Amino acid sequence: MLDASLPSENMQRAKGCAEVGFGARGLKHLYQSGCSKALLPKSFQSTPEAVFINTSGGVTGGDRLHYSAWVEDGARLNVTTQAAERIYRATTGKAVITNTLTLGENCHLDWVPQETILFENSALKRQLNVTMAESASLLALETLVRGRKAMGETLHSATLSDQWRIRRGDRLIYADALRFNAPHLQTQSAATLNGNRALATIVIVASETEDRLQFARSLLPFPDVEAGLLFEGSSGVGKTHLAVAVLGELVASHGVTGRFVDYRDLLRSIQDSYNPVSESSELEILRPVLNADVLLLDELGTRRPTAWVRDTVTQILNDRYKHERITLITTNYGDDEADPSVPTLAERIGPYARSRLYEMCRKVTMRGQDFREITGSGNVRGAPNRPAASRHADRAH
Repeated sequence: MLDASLPSENMQRAKGCAEVGFGARGLKHLYQSGCSKALLPKSFQSTPEAVFINTSGGVTGGDRLHYSAWVEDGARLNVTTQAAERIYRATTGKAVITNTLTLGENCHLDWVPQETILFENSALKRQLNVTMAESASLLALETLVRGRKAMGETLHSATLSDQWRIRRGDRLIYADALRFNAPHLQTQSAATLNGNRALATIVIVASETEDRLQFARSLLPFPDVEAGLLFEGSSGVGKTHLAVAVLGELVASHGVTGRFVDYRDLLRSIQDSYNPVSESSELEILRPVLNADVLLLDELGTRRPTAWVRDTVTQILNDRYKHERITLITTNYGDDEADPSVPTLAERIGPYARSRLYEMCRKVTMRGQDFREITGSGNVRGAPNRPAASRHADRAH
């Protein structure tokens, strides 16, 4: 008779440790054990290279891997891996991978392993710990892939804890943690990468980093968008605040030229340029407005409509439309014609200009109580704070 209570056999788990250390004259330390190896390929480059290898063919629950690299005496080192690290289905426990980097004075290290691929029901706990001297510099890059699209893999469930800690001198200068333990990773949310398959984190620590920031941003592609945004709503609901945040992010993250213009101030400046004693011409005033990569035109429609006002705003919108430049707009006026006593945006800027905006901008309707009324902070300079009913006198006839 068979005994059904026989204990199950423990699954074999992989363990490994690989360490390399370099000084000004080359290799000073090499240690490897278990499934973790370190190769030092011959290279014609002045900077030596170390390649870490996991000979177990992948990682699963219960595996323990540790990789370490250090440089001293002004040495430089590139560290990478031979292949992508595959994190397979975990039956019990989590896989643990610990990476430790140490940089001495005037040293530089590039940590650029190949991507980590998560498979269905995988479980990974990974840490990157960096200790570096004040004069050292570091480039660190990690790429995470949620299943291989070419292989038809779709990740529904996985567990991940990925932590970075970078200390420079005696200060913690960078700390980051990415965690998810989700059975439904296909949910469209920021917590699950919004359905994206890959995520890359790159950190550069160097004395000249600030000088390179603008250049790095210029390499990022400008968002491939087909339209700007038209923020519509009553006074005090945060239209300008949100529009300025969008403009600031585009300028900071993509290196584009941005310009904030108050609608009434712009029209007043153009009119003033017609004065014979004016030192500015209409063209000089309009040039930066027309040429900005992203224009924020605030409080559109607040100026009493005249033929000249309508012609001017139509000229601006047509020129930006023709050159496919992004335009952000805020306005207190909408398209609702239910109340004939309340003017529409088309009545304020002209039907032709309003029609052009349908092609140029996606409408964002904002509702809520006037923030200034709630806080009792009064009016913000340059922003009208009139209820819709008080605009009767401005209605175009």
